[in-house]
Amino acid sequence: MKKEDLLAQGLTEEQAKYVMGEYGKTVTTHNKAIEALKESETALQAQIADNNTKLAELGKQEGNSDALNQKIKELQESNQALTDELAATTKTNAIHNALRDAGANDLDYLAYKLGEVEVDDKGVIKDLENKIKDLQTNHPTFFEVTDPAEPTPKGPEGFEQIPNPLKPGNNADPDLTEQFTSAFTADIPATQTTN
Repeated sequence: MKKEDLLAQGLTEEQAKYVMGEYGKTVTTHNKAIEALKESETALQAQIADNNTKLAELGKQEGNSDALNQKIKELQESNQALTDELAATTKTNAIHNALRDAGANDLDYLAYKLGEVEVDDKGVIKDLENKIKDLQTNHPTFFEVTDPAEPTPKGPEGFEQIPNPLKPGNNADPDLTEQFTSAFTADIPATQTTN
């Protein structure tokens, strides 16, 4: 989204600055969340590699005792748990990246609305594009408008601006104070003063 696009759609300079500021905050928040997921994924991969190294070392030792076999079993279980956690983190990261690329505003909510997704043997989420298109159809307010011909004006965070049907010019209602005064005084008989 560019400030020039907003100005071209009829927003004032101040409105465009506000929208760009809010958009920047949203993008920054999403980018921080994605970076946290990437760091978590990297840490999990390092833990798995460390566990694999320990397992290989323990397997090479001669005269495996019961304690050593127990340690191997614990490391294998830990390795499996970390592998499962890595798969879940990778899937969440892929969903959030796809939603962000589609212009989603609330990644966590839309990921929840996406529901359970299937992952193929290569780690790719099956039919993700169609599922996101369904979300865009069923929940359009959670996605940025990509069609510049029909922008949806946004108000402050959490509010949607309703288009003004009035034409520019003097379309104001007559003075309401005058209407109320005339309505209340219409039933009062006029009094005449005599000198």
